[in-house]
Amino acid sequence: MAAQRVERERIAVKGAAAVEVELKYTRHGPLIWEDRAGHRAIALRWVGTEPGTAGYLGSASLARVPNWGEFLATAERRALFDAGPVERGGDAYTPNATGGANFRQQSGASYRHVFDLAEWDRGVFTNAPGQSGQPGSPHYADLLKLWADGSYAPLAYTRHAIRRNLAHRLVLEPAQR
Repeated sequence: MAAQRVERERIAVKGAAAVEVELKYTRHGPLIWEDRAGHRAIALRWVGTEPGTAGYLGSASLARVPNWGEFLATAERRALFDAGPVERGGDAYTPNATGGANFRQQSGASYRHVFDLAEWDRGVFTNAPGQSGQPGSPHYADLLKLWADGSYAPLAYTRHAIRRNLAHRLVLEPAQR
């Protein structure tokens, strides 16, 4: 786990004895949950005001919880979405631009594509972290390495090319009433 700063604080409680608490801080923010046996922890840091971030989207589910137990459960589920970090060269002024303070890349295009208008089936794309938006899916982070390396996957257009590149097919049908 990351280096921690530990502070002890006594909190006065009306009508009861004061309670001593141990507060732990990392460079990512204060710890709000810790699993010492599993060497895991969750630190909470607000990034919604940092340039190039959309922290308000990621924190929306945290903001709606009604109690501490659901807050911790939601924060742990959010940890499932972490597929990084990945190293990338460059900054805000280079091709495949990324940006962030002190060379810590915190923003950049997650989806990129290149079209060949003369031959549509020669198009390519990449999407970070992967093809699926469902954590736990084998395709959730399957494109992250391609994205980090500046590489691409086929972007099939014609029916023949789609069938040639197809790994799975999902058919959704309305329920019968």
